[in-house]
Amino acid sequence: MKKYLVITIIIISLIITQVLATEHYDSFKKRLNKNDVFYAIFEQKILDIEDNIIQEAKGELWLKYPNLCHIHTINPESFFISDGKNLWNYYPILKQVMIFSLQKKELKNIVILTDFYFKPIYNKSYQMNKNDDIFIFIPKNKESHLKMISIHIDKNGIIQYFNLWERNGTQSVYELKNQKFLKKEDSSIFKFKLPKDVTVENFSINI
Repeated sequence: MKKYLVITIIIISLIITQVLATEHYDSFKKRLNKNDVFYAIFEQKILDIEDNIIQEAKGELWLKYPNLCHIHTINPESFFISDGKNLWNYYPILKQVMIFSLQKKELKNIVILTDFYFKPIYNKSYQMNKNDDIFIFIPKNKESHLKMISIHIDKNGIIQYFNLWERNGTQSVYELKNQKFLKKEDSSIFKFKLPKDVTVENFSINI
């Protein structure tokens, strides 16, 4: 009798967990869908296992759910742009552009600030939890170098910060400020114009 009771409890627990995960996923998706283009200035800090700052960066970003992003990092300058089909990673100082297709498996190895603005890969790739306005994502792939991700996004779709924890103990903290929502015509920011005299590494099939 106890054996059947334990099995029943496990089954019920699995059902409840699945329902909660679906609710968290739906809630997160609705918040991402709140507005057209999200803009913010960001500051990034990478901390070692003892919380010492080992690297800092700043810049600005534009996000549009799903699949569109533009991240401009300052010093050293770099651009990370998704036009909905391809990801363009441009380093002016190196005169180098790398192109990835959103459909290709190489994308899975790219850790980016806007991972969750790409169509619901997080529902398949992560276990989800929620604490008020903080959404917790734990990679299902045990070989992932990421251990956990937390994103603070309120009911109006305003993102306050991202935190990424890696399995080696380091942590990346992204704090956002000057957040605002832009009009639809500002979507041109997601188009990348290939500069002259640059080296192109093309991993894409859909240029």
